[in-house]
Amino acid sequence: MKRTTITMANTDAVEAARSYLLTAESVNQKAQLVGDIAEQTERKQTLQAELATVDRALTKAYEAAIKGGWSSTELAELGYTAQRKARKPRKPREAKTTVSDTPLTTTTPTHEVRYE
Repeated sequence: MKRTTITMANTDAVEAARSYLLTAESVNQKAQLVGDIAEQTERKQTLQAELATVDRALTKAYEAAIKGGWSSTELAELGYTAQRKARKPRKPREAKTTVSDTPLTTTTPTHEVRYE
């Protein structure tokens, strides 16, 4: 059986290799986690698109029932209510300018001033 002598240089190389492997493993784990996020994001987008399609179909069916003679009260008693339209996002209000917000400026006189 052959004995291997471990020297300081060998120890450093072994530690460097272990560190590299740990780093590579860590990168692979992190890449997998990002892949999971991407997969779930895609799934969410697909489901949201499907939900939007169902919402449109439900709205059409509700409107058809109203046109067909059902009242909104009757449909509500059966547990069916009209789809609420999504609110449009509000525009942010502009902040009111106060005296302290107004920058101090100096103006240049429009006429020439002479001191004698």
